[in-house]
Amino acid sequence: MIQNLLARIIAVLRQALAGAMEDPAGHVGAGPVPDPAAAALPLVAVSAGALEIEPFAKDMASSEPRPQEFVQELPIDAAHPQGPYALAKTPLKTSTLCKLVVDKGTADERQVLLTEGSDFQIDYQNARISFVRSVAGAGGILLRYSFAGVFTVQDFSQEFQVSVYAADYGAVEQWAALATSVILTSRDELLDYYNQAAPTVHSAGQFSSTHTLSQLQAVGGVPAPATAGLRLDCTFRVLGQMKLTREIGDGFALLQRVRSPGRKSGAPVDIGVNVE
Repeated sequence: MIQNLLARIIAVLRQALAGAMEDPAGHVGAGPVPDPAAAALPLVAVSAGALEIEPFAKDMASSEPRPQEFVQELPIDAAHPQGPYALAKTPLKTSTLCKLVVDKGTADERQVLLTEGSDFQIDYQNARISFVRSVAGAGGILLRYSFAGVFTVQDFSQEFQVSVYAADYGAVEQWAALATSVILTSRDELLDYYNQAAPTVHSAGQFSSTHTLSQLQAVGGVPAPATAGLRLDCTFRVLGQMKLTREIGDGFALLQRVRSPGRKSGAPVDIGVNVE
């Protein structure tokens, strides 16, 4: 669940410890690792630990099909700029908001709204979009649309270990304390990276799982035997949510209008419409 986070932690540790550790790229990496020889010390290994999933779904309507908003960015294919481009989901008709991103990444970046039919067309049967208006040279396409599916949200927590190997107690304490300092003082940057810069999304056909993290905590440390020198396993825990989705492609559409039968009632009648 947290491999993107662990990869980022390793990169941050290597950068932060460069001034204190010789060759941090060779001494900080992914674990678990076999006990290193004395010549390889010190060594810092980051590895995933136990995963716990809350047994009850946060969303009590998780078995009911309903629309869900989805955002997708499309890079422009220089060879075939007009498409067609594959969509990650099958949009509900009339739900697509499409914007052309111009001068992306510059101070002049702006978004131009496109209109379905005159500027772009969607093949709903095959979940593809093609452009009538020229998009060559643009920085990208930003799409926001709704699709029908079944959703459930589960809280989870997962531990990870930072195992520190060193020649003596003083060195173990030094590297464990520095690693903990780097991780906890970079907490916000690490969570933002996981949630925004490297979002964890897994897909297989109509099924997908999207993960977000909300907290990163230090739990404690436990000494362990090592072949050469000493070892300390520092444990951390992250809290987050998994949004689990099953897309439903057929038989759903957005409600656009409600037509009155035209009959007049002798007394006012309250009508309650509950649309999700």
